[in-house]
Amino acid sequence: MEDFMFHVVQLRKFFHLWITLSSHLLRSSSLGISMTLNGNLGIFFMCSLLEGKNFSLEEV
Repeated sequence: MEDFMFHVVQLRKFFHLWITLSSHLLRSSSLGISMTLNGNLGIFFMCSLLEGKNFSLEEV
């Protein structure tokens, strides 16, 4: 019985670690995507103002 409980505790620790790391990676990815989009939109806006014409995001 003690051996079974040991495995249950180890499994719970593993799942807790996995959920914690997954949550951290998801937050980091979301932040990176958000910063990238904000940066691209900022560059697009500044180029449009400086050049006096509209650019597509592919051209920036």
